[in-house]
Amino acid sequence: NYPFQLLLEPLIGAISAGNCVVLKPSPFAPATAEVIKKIVAAVFEPGHVAVFDGEGDVVEQLLKERFDYIFFTGGPRFGQMLWKWRRNI
Repeated sequence: NYPFQLLLEPLIGAISAGNCVVLKPSPFAPATAEVIKKIVAAVFEPGHVAVFDGEGDVVEQLLKERFDYIFFTGGPRFGQMLWKWRRNI
């Protein structure tokens, strides 16, 4: 399942490097999001990995927070929007 792999592969590297992680699953894969939430709740402390559901409004709220690194999917249009949003904060 590609949405599953898109979340877990970067999570492994980030956790291995000692980082806390915020995951925002795709709203187009709700079953995958539920599986990810169950795995994260069973394996990680709440302060180490958090999962947020939702659409654009959730992304906007998350981007108001300070992150050292953002890994995203969504194509060039979303990347340009993300870049402009982050520069204006």
